[in-house]
Amino acid sequence: MSPATSTTDGAVSSVQIKKSVFWSAGTDENVVPDQCRAPQEERIDAVRTGGLRLTPMTASQIVNEIVLRSLTGDRLLLANHNLHSFYLWQRDENVRAFYDLAENIVIDGAPILWLAQKRHPHLGSEHRVGSTDWLVRLLPVAEEAGLRIAFLGGAPGVGDRAAAEIVARHPRLEISVRDGYFDPAEGSDGNEAILSWLNDFKPDVLLVGMGMPLQEAWIARNYSRLTATVVCTVGGCMDYVAGEQDLAPRWMGRLGVEWAYRLTRDPARLWRRYILEPPAVASALARRRASRTRSSLRARAGNAQGSSGAA
Repeated sequence: MSPATSTTDGAVSSVQIKKSVFWSAGTDENVVPDQCRAPQEERIDAVRTGGLRLTPMTASQIVNEIVLRSLTGDRLLLANHNLHSFYLWQRDENVRAFYDLAENIVIDGAPILWLAQKRHPHLGSEHRVGSTDWLVRLLPVAEEAGLRIAFLGGAPGVGDRAAAEIVARHPRLEISVRDGYFDPAEGSDGNEAILSWLNDFKPDVLLVGMGMPLQEAWIARNYSRLTATVVCTVGGCMDYVAGEQDLAPRWMGRLGVEWAYRLTRDPARLWRRYILEPPAVASALARRRASRTRSSLRARAGNAQGSSGAA
């Protein structure tokens, strides 16, 4: 391990680098900045499925959008949908309010991609993108473009270690971090201190990794006061960057079964998410389809009666 410096809370600190699988598992190919900035990929319009609004994008397209918005000052709220967020979206009006506010909502999770492909078969596996997939591509481009990145979230110390990993590889990148252990209530001293930090640092890109649904609720409450041009939800991404958690093997991601890897690693925290939530989502989707079918049948019956009466 070698020491590196990272900008945290406005100060420079020395942090020991910890080997992280993020740098090798974040992408299946070597991506250089030019490839990230100018991919030859067709942009797909927003789609709807199961009541969700989705913006299918590849990792390179996400990087393009973030960098373009940062350089032009055109604000962007980038969100993502996976099966857990779908479950929360079905039950929490605050979560729905956040997704209504988000401009781009990328597909993060194989079940969401499979659901979308039923109505939009042109979507491919490249449109299922986790935050680790696009962040590892963004960092070299952000360094070249001179973008400032702030990270909010994680346990104390995790952001420091993640920043050290990043700065060791991208020394010209300016990054500032704060952990997610503060009082997020509107008007609280802790919340005001976070907003003051962000306003002082003036990041081009703010990565919020406080976990669902806390990160969504916090952004929705504070978005109008954030000075960052681009705001993104990244969940536990920085845990992977810092090497605190292991990413599932890429072959499991391609098969859509990396949830099993996560569940075996942290069963006490994740068993409800991966055992109880999927059937609940499936049941809600079934009820939605049944309701749409009944409505369609009633409409057909009404049309048939109208035609018969006219005759």
